[in-house]
Amino acid sequence: MNVVTLETIDVIMNELCLRFDDGVEVFLPLEMLRRACPCARCQGEPDALGRVVKPIVEYTPKAFDLRNIERIGGYALRPIWGDSHATGIYSLTYLRDLAKFTWSTIRAINHHSGQSCLPAKRRLNSQSPNKAKIHVGSQAERKAGM
Repeated sequence: MNVVTLETIDVIMNELCLRFDDGVEVFLPLEMLRRACPCARCQGEPDALGRVVKPIVEYTPKAFDLRNIERIGGYALRPIWGDSHATGIYSLTYLRDLAKFTWSTIRAINHHSGQSCLPAKRRLNSQSPNKAKIHVGSQAERKAGM
């Protein structure tokens, strides 16, 4: 298994843009990213019998406003959204797999409760010209002023 390293994280208009050391670039619409949040509050978690009940998640316009993003070790990112939701830990593998979804696939999955967000074999072809950076780093780095 090859371990990839995340080199660059940017927000371009309404997309999270990631560049990996193997040359792969991923563009994820922020709304899609939020709707695919892997946390138990958004996707559900197994009960004692192993059944997963997908919760009904209500989104406000602030829910899709990416305020910050933190690196979790060398393996994941934790977005902090405008509605203060910050419990989703997105592994780099999960983020790369999300790029194989189309936007319409994510929307369909989220409108049918009980279905999981597993990556499909499709490519997301999004390009945005305007670039704006957000602060990226661990919580310790921000406290240290790095």
